[in-house]
Amino acid sequence: MITEKDYNKYFQDFVEKVRELVQGGDRKKFGYDLTYKKGRRYDKLIMLTGGRSNGRSVWGFVERSTGDILKAASWRTPAKTLRGNIFDPDPMENMHWTGPPYLDTLKQKESSDS
Repeated sequence: MITEKDYNKYFQDFVEKVRELVQGGDRKKFGYDLTYKKGRRYDKLIMLTGGRSNGRSVWGFVERSTGDILKAASWRTPAKTLRGNIFDPDPMENMHWTGPPYLDTLKQKESSDS
């Protein structure tokens, strides 16, 4: 069973790794950053694009009860299929600075690993 304390520790570690990914390359100097909003069931990771537009988009969601990483279906809703888990040994595997991978990307990787 996942405790709130364990979840918070792994979630904070994951947020820092995603922030490094989002700010990688020259993106940090252009104002790219990451923040999050805690929810009842899901925590939402929000990418800030900076610049004149001060844009925001959902990077992804993390389910609080399981640690599952989910791609965004909309601003408020995660996609149903999991893309990873914050408790995995390498939760950043396959992650992109724009968000969790599409399923076809994961399927291609699985078939090339076989």
